[in-house]
Amino acid sequence: MRTLIVGHCLQDATVGKLKQLLASFPEFSGPMFVTSESVQRKRLEITAELVVVVLSDEQGAGQSVIPRLREMFTGRVIALGEIADPKLILRSLQLGADLFVDVMELETEFPAALRRLVPKPEPKERIGNLVGVLSACGGCGASTVAVNLAAVQAREHKRSVLIDLNLGRGDLAALLDLKPQFSLANACLNEGRMDQAMFGKMLARHSSGVHLLSSPPNYADARAVTASGVKQALSLARGMAPEVVVDLEDCFHGEQVEVLRQATGVLVVCRLDFTSLRNTRRILEHFTRLEVQRSRVKVVVNQHGRHGELPVNEAEDALNEKIVSFIPHHPKAVHGANNAGVPLAVSDPNSKVVKSIMELANIRFEEDKPPSRLVWGFNRLLNGVFNGGR
Repeated sequence: MRTLIVGHCLQDATVGKLKQLLASFPEFSGPMFVTSESVQRKRLEITAELVVVVLSDEQGAGQSVIPRLREMFTGRVIALGEIADPKLILRSLQLGADLFVDVMELETEFPAALRRLVPKPEPKERIGNLVGVLSACGGCGASTVAVNLAAVQAREHKRSVLIDLNLGRGDLAALLDLKPQFSLANACLNEGRMDQAMFGKMLARHSSGVHLLSSPPNYADARAVTASGVKQALSLARGMAPEVVVDLEDCFHGEQVEVLRQATGVLVVCRLDFTSLRNTRRILEHFTRLEVQRSRVKVVVNQHGRHGELPVNEAEDALNEKIVSFIPHHPKAVHGANNAGVPLAVSDPNSKVVKSIMELANIRFEEDKPPSRLVWGFNRLLNGVFNGGR
């Protein structure tokens, strides 16, 4: 902001102090100085967003220049003088000053006045983490993982949002013992007029701090769920909570793919058996076709320790992927919590299952880095060698 000081003379000690104080605020450039007499005599060929008028005595000599400055400039005007007479302050403000600063308290009041004038940066839109949870096959317990992951995050961050995108068999409401009035179908049907406040009212609140956007209660209503509606719901959810968990149904329908493309990370939940690992590999290959970055995908084994399961090293070799987490098999505790509609993370936060999910909540996903020019050139050379120079 260009700054102009108007006073009796340039050698005035107050003018010198003003320049020193202004120098500590890079937002205010200058300052330039002109006398009060020059302002009254002619129109100045300068522009300024801030004008500081130094009144020269207790009677406010120089006040008459304020209306003239108001005619010439559209920026802020600060009057600087002694406050022995309260009428002096009132008169300055009536003539057009925006603020009045006591010259006797210059070093404290003037910087405070400047801070009020500095434009405050607009707050950045908050964007929470988005984690999709996808089951490799039926019976892997992905919904149980999703609901407990959301509960763990709610305990850590005071709030989390859980979205049930398992349209055919969504059961997150039952796992939380909630009876939502609205569902994802309602959010999509109101896409054109949805805002943050309206979206918040569609969420069912659980005592743990989890806010649930449930799947449609009827199969017929699932047709109302659209990719564009899901995209908006994800954006609104990430704006109201630092952590958002989505329980996915598959990885190929449009509304499901929308989550995969936006997600901070994706957890593929499987078991250590042939069918589950086969499907996990198919999912990972499909992610490559969708251009979902592999660094954002983590494989999680649930119900680890079941009788007859395959060795971990064989599973990792088959997947060509490192398994990042093993959630122990504890059917009595898990089934009991699910049947009661209380997440195990709430009813038994010290259980081994919950501790594994807590570790899962701390996993950090990273963006894939593009290869350097050196690596790219080396790969190109190798391709030329093994392809006959083509």
